[in-house]
Amino acid sequence: NKTILLEVSLLAFLALLFAGLTYVSFKLYPKLICSNRKRNIDATLPYAVNYIASMSKAGVVPAEIFRSLADSKMYGETAVEARYIIREIKIFGEDLITALKNVASTTPSPRFHEFLQGIITTITSGGELSPYMKVKTEQYMLDNRRQQKEFLDTLGLIAEAYVTAFVAGPLFLIVLM
Repeated sequence: NKTILLEVSLLAFLALLFAGLTYVSFKLYPKLICSNRKRNIDATLPYAVNYIASMSKAGVVPAEIFRSLADSKMYGETAVEARYIIREIKIFGEDLITALKNVASTTPSPRFHEFLQGIITTITSGGELSPYMKVKTEQYMLDNRRQQKEFLDTLGLIAEAYVTAFVAGPLFLIVLM
């Protein structure tokens, strides 16, 4: 009788544990996908903005710029976001401003959101896109260089710690002995 009660309580505990793990995984999975997309958008954004700036400087219409960006495989998740803009225009029949607002409100990247909001403001105020794009290109390239320098500095620190702990440290101990 005691063993049956123990088995039932163990089974109930395992069922609750499995249900809890399933719940947590269903809650965390979208956040994981979202953060991965954010990281990929932020990684390709400086290069995509440079591409957009050069197209804008050539006098290409903004909708065509985003269509060209959407067709490019080189810009990863930023090109996917551009595809969303083109989808809003082509399939849902929205104008460019509304499409940009819709995509800006759903993008996981705050940097891309801010970039799209700047484009919206520039277009609605009747300004030229080329100067805005040039400023953003310089800003994002500078940020990208800074991030890469920080990463390389951190990598150098880790390499020094590895050499000290696993190469020079044991040799030093052997010499001391």
